[in-house]
Amino acid sequence: MAEILKVNNFRNEKRYQEREKEIEERENKISEGYKSDIRQYKNYCLLTFQPEGIVSFLDYLYISIRDERVKNLNYS
Repeated sequence: MAEILKVNNFRNEKRYQEREKEIEERENKISEGYKSDIRQYKNYCLLTFQPEGIVSFLDYLYISIRDERVKNLNYS
């Protein structure tokens, strides 16, 4: 009986590790739809001499929204 428990514990632990690895891989995978947005943000940081981070990201979003609003007003 003890041998069966060891085998089951081993299988469970192996499955847990595989699951954790798969979750980590999915979290680190960047969707194709976001790659362009990320590239634009990084270019914005380079052009404005800002480090990548929360402050520059908020600035990028603000500028994007402001510019998009200007574009929308011009075409309305």
